[in-house]
Amino acid sequence: MIDTQQLGPLFDRALRGDAAALDALLGKLRPWVRLLVRPRMSHDLDASDLVQEILLRMFRGFAGFRGTSVPQFLCWVKQITRNVLADMPPRGDIGTVLEDPVAPEPEWSDIRLAELAAALDRLPSRYRSVIEARFFDGLRFAEIARQSGDKVGAVRVRCFRAIELLRQEMEASR
Repeated sequence: MIDTQQLGPLFDRALRGDAAALDALLGKLRPWVRLLVRPRMSHDLDASDLVQEILLRMFRGFAGFRGTSVPQFLCWVKQITRNVLADMPPRGDIGTVLEDPVAPEPEWSDIRLAELAAALDRLPSRYRSVIEARFFDGLRFAEIARQSGDKVGAVRVRCFRAIELLRQEMEASR
């Protein structure tokens, strides 16, 4: 969901010590980090605080980063996120998204993350929760059905409807 080509020039300049480039790079990562932590948060204020903490750790630790590529940098970002989340009381399981490199990607992966997050916020909670469980938590339909008390078929239909509503929200916001 991250456009590594877009991050490349900023990353290269940040590696050479350009503080403004590092600031811009972290700004571009903010929506992505927010999507990583969102399933663990009870409301947006908690998520904002947590994202800020993660970005602050990235800023402070960047001088010690020894990678040379954007993919290595993104792995480092995920590790910082894991570390921050490990200090929190459990709420769901975000591990699949953070650890599984082949976690399912939604069809809208080429859309900017900030727009995606805003469109998710506009969805009714029953649709938003199924998208978060399926794509952010990496849960299977059967697990979502077990947790919600619904039939697997009903969860599948709700997920597909949620994706369609999300597409409509994204198109309406353009």
